[in-house]
This record gives sequence, C-alpha cells and structure tokens, in this order.
Amino acid sequence: MYAIKGIYDGNCFRLEQPIPVKEEYKVVITFTDPVQKRQENILDYFGVWDNSDAESINEVIAERKHFNMGRTVE
Repeated sequence: MYAIKGIYDGNCFRLEQPIPVKEEYKVVITFTDPVQKRQENILDYFGVWDNSDAESINEVIAERKHFNMGRTVE
C-alpha cells in the first residue's frame, strides 16, 4: 500500500510527489481537511496587514500559482 498526499482543487487532483508504481492499482481517495488559501493563513498568523500589504501578497501568490519547481505537469 502506498500513501501519496495531494490536493483536490474542485476539478482535479494534484499530487505532491511522483507515483512510485507503473502498473495498475486500485486506489482509495480520502478527503481529510479543507485547504485554506495561503494568503488567509499569512493574514491570520500576523493579523496586522493593511489592504496594500494584502494586495502585494495576492500578487505574489498569483505570479507563483503555476510554479512547479521544474516538474512537468500532464
């Protein structure tokens, strides 16, 4: 049995690591916890950001949305 973490975005699954097998396997998909948006986590943690700070954070997140660390996405 293999456990691989990932995120379901409401449309498709994104795995956090490569699948370690090549042949067919039966799978069980378990939804554990909802994912908070990163900016909400940052704002909740610090709690002292104004609107311009939040806009800057949103811009960085938008720029890096499709950053995949050199991995190809199919």
